[in-house]
Amino acid sequence: MSSQEPKRKFKLSLYCTKSEFELLQSQINVIKTESKKSSTEVINSALTLYSAGLSQKEVEINQSCDKKTSEEPVLLTSPSAINNLNSIVSLHNATCTNCVNMVASQTTGYATSFTVKCNICDFDYMWNSSLQLPNGMDLINMRVVHSYFTSGMIPSQLERFSDCLGAGTIGKNKMQTFVNVFSEVVAAERQLSCENAISQEVQASESPEGIDIITDARDGTQSSRMLCA
Repeated sequence: MSSQEPKRKFKLSLYCTKSEFELLQSQINVIKTESKKSSTEVINSALTLYSAGLSQKEVEINQSCDKKTSEEPVLLTSPSAINNLNSIVSLHNATCTNCVNMVASQTTGYATSFTVKCNICDFDYMWNSSLQLPNGMDLINMRVVHSYFTSGMIPSQLERFSDCLGAGTIGKNKMQTFVNVFSEVVAAERQLSCENAISQEVQASESPEGIDIITDARDGTQSSRMLCA
């Protein structure tokens, strides 16, 4: 049997900035938590990630496009959703230096779900380009539909716009759902507006009996109530 070298404690000195040390320390803590590696393996993994991070700082990302990329579908999202994606990538990069791939899995209206995968460490996570509202609907779809309702566009114009943009589309049944939701909200806001208007007129009236007419055609000075009394 071959004799094994006895294990001893060694001190490791690092010559770096405080922020670089904190980065390395955080990577060591993550690897310790998410794996059952020995101390040496943890340090080796952390140093590999650390050196990879330093090399990535010198890489220039090409943000120009060619004919092929210019014809790719457009993705509608928000800064908060992008921050979620960044958190997912950071979670992967804490234990693996390989690049992740994003594969579109499902499109609902103008919102798209992606599978963020790594072919080396079997990392698999779902990311949605839209945040979810409390009622379960996608924020992106609600924003697009709200813009459509308030823009004065007709359905055929929205359809042509969506086809040309390539960011998704909303079918007739789904659009009717949005119409119903918005109709309820608009009706409630209309009723509240009328009640507030009547209340303002009653409070501003000099007559103890209140106002003589009910109208929403008030101008800035509300002089119409005096002229029509």
